Amino acid sequence: MDYIIRHKSDKGEVAKAIYGLPESKKPWLVRIRLQNPTRSIKQNSYYWKIAIELTAEATGYSKNEMHEVWKWELLPHKIIKGLDGKTIEVSQSTTELSTVEMKEYLKQIRMKASEMGIPIPLPNEVMED
Repeated sequence: MDYIIRHKSDKGEVAKAIYGLPESKKPWLVRIRLQNPTRSIKQNSYYWKIAIELTAEATGYSKNEMHEVWKWELLPHKIIKGLDGKTIEVSQSTTELSTVEMKEYLKQIRMKASEMGIPIPLPNEVMED
C-alpha cells in the first residue's frame, strides 16, 4: 500500500491502515519517506540522446545494450522469480529513479565514461533541439 500525505487529515488514513493490518507471523515493514518526483522528461531525453548515444557509439553497443550495461553496472539489483519459477537477477529500472537519483546516475555515467576516454557534456552544455 502506498499513501501520499499532503494534508494533516491524510495522516489519519495512514494510521487506520497500520492499525488495520492483520496479525502475521512475519513482521510488517512500514517505510515513510519524502516523495521525490520521478526523473524528468529532460533528464530522460539527455540520458538517451547524449549519455547513451555517445557511449554506445564509442563502445560499439546498440543504444538498448548500452542502457542495459549502464543499469547493470550502476543501479541496484533485485532478485525476482522468472516464469519458470527460477530466480533471476535484474537491475533497477531507470523509470523508478527520482530526479535526484537520476542526476546521480547520470553523474556516475559521465565519470565512468570519462575514465574510458569518452567525454559526455553536462546537460547545461548541450544545445536543445
